[in-house]
This record gives sequence, structure tokens and C-alpha cells, in this order.
Amino acid sequence: MSEDDRPEFATAVRGYDRQQVDDYVRALRDYVDEAHGRAKQAEQRLAEHLRRSAETDSRVDTAPMAVGPTGATSGGLDTAAVPTRDAFAALGDYVAGVLRAAEEAAQARTAQAERETVVLRTEVAALLARRSQTLHEMDNLRTALASVALPARSVQG
Repeated sequence: MSEDDRPEFATAVRGYDRQQVDDYVRALRDYVDEAHGRAKQAEQRLAEHLRRSAETDSRVDTAPMAVGPTGATSGGLDTAAVPTRDAFAALGDYVAGVLRAAEEAAQARTAQAERETVVLRTEVAALLARRSQTLHEMDNLRTALASVALPARSVQG
């Protein structure tokens, strides 16, 4: 909200201390601006985690890990053969260990991304609720200030 958008209230003999009201409104604006910034950051972090998760899913889906019936790798994606723990073991202890470690790492990373997504969505929801509450408080303050300013104008006019 810019300085031009600020309402002007007539100075009255009775009513609120103008400096206190200005300070309170300024603090509310700062709070709303901060909440907007935090919500935007949370949304950006969520989008980044979702993008990375999609990339990981894509790499896992297209990885040339298919194993043929003899246990040899096909060198490309063989949709007829589905890799299993037994097929991994046929490749040798070292390769099976590498593949298991990669599988576990992918599962751990996916689980971490899912946990972070839940946290970020919760943060965004909380920030949106706080923003709504703050805006409601500002509307109430604006209404209260307007009711004080209107009688002052009629007394002056």
C-alpha cells in the first residue's frame, strides 16, 4: 500500500492519538508485507522441491536398468524385464550393492521431499490464515477510524 493510498483523517479535539494510530497501522502493514514475503518464499521452496521430485521420478522411470532373463543388462530400456532384487544379485555383489544404495538414496530423497512438501504447505496455510486475520484487523481499524473521523468533520463543518 503506497503513501497515496493512506486515508486522511481529520484532526479532532477528541479521539485517538494520531501518532499511535499511524504507528499501529504502519506496524500492521509491515507485518502483512513480511507475511507476504514469507508466503512467497515458502511457495518458491515448495515449487523447487516439487520440481526436483519430478526430475528424480523422471530419471528413475527412464533409467536403463532393465535386466534380461540371463541376468545381463540390456544396455537400454527393456520393458519386458522388470528389475528385481534377485536380478540385481545376479549382476554381482558390487553392482547389486551400488544399485541397492542408489535405490535407497532415491527413496530417502523422495521421502524427505514429501516431508518438506507437507511442512511447506502447512507454513503457507498458516501464513495465509495470518494474512487474512491481519487484513480483517486492518478493516476493523479503518472502520473505527472512519467512525471517529466522520463526527469530527461534522463538528468542524
